[in-house]
Amino acid sequence: MKYIRSLAKLEKIEPYGAQKKIEGSATAVIPGVTIHIPLKGIIDLSKEVERLKEKVVKLDEEIDKVKQRLSANKNIPEDVLDEWKAREQEFLKQKGTLQDQIKSLTV
Repeated sequence: MKYIRSLAKLEKIEPYGAQKKIEGSATAVIPGVTIHIPLKGIIDLSKEVERLKEKVVKLDEEIDKVKQRLSANKNIPEDVLDEWKAREQEFLKQKGTLQDQIKSLTV
């Protein structure tokens, strides 16, 4: 942890139990590790929530575009269809992550 603390220029790192949630924090999930970064008092949480909501709106627009392509193009190669479906799934995953972040910041 000393290496991470030094690299991230942190004053301290506090390990928490897996079930503990930190109010007003950003969360990053890496396989096997969940990192909560307290933001309350550091940034304007309402502005951050608005920024995240704007990203959700943009993702919704991208999801709609992909859905339109999938429904309008019946005679396209399978590999292109697969690419569009994968893109849609990635956008949906990103949207879910952003919605979770919004929820954690507004608790």
